[in-house]
Amino acid sequence: KECKAMMAHPTEITGFALVPNRAKSGKLKVVELAMVVCRHPNAGWLYTVGLQTDVSHEVPLQKLFASAADGTYAELVKAQEPAMKARLRLLDIQGGVASRYLDVKATEMWETLMQDALGVEAKALSDVSSKFSTTDGTSTDGSSSWEDSD
Repeated sequence: KECKAMMAHPTEITGFALVPNRAKSGKLKVVELAMVVCRHPNAGWLYTVGLQTDVSHEVPLQKLFASAADGTYAELVKAQEPAMKARLRLLDIQGGVASRYLDVKATEMWETLMQDALGVEAKALSDVSSKFSTTDGTSTDGSSSWEDSD
């Protein structure tokens, strides 16, 4: 439900949850999971990034489990949301250096996926213009360079 809302309104909604997670050491901790929607600058497609932050010092495991048991989990998440948004503002996910880094990583992942799936090197996204249909039926400007070149 939350992911669907994020994709429908990518600049307005950040998915957010508090979840138990196990550290490499085996110790349980509480993780703040923020899901952010980004738009790739070359391809124009949307992709999501999950950012995890250990917030065990703010939300102890016992408090997380108790809120799940007594039906107050939504209130706990709502109470933690301002701190999560403050952390996201510090990262400047929607336009700063972090955004460019995520775009590079999304490109690398896409190119690796295509290479693994097709068994050949895929055309680099940096070589592709940004005229594509979007999920809302609009198009981006530019011309497609997906045609075979001889």
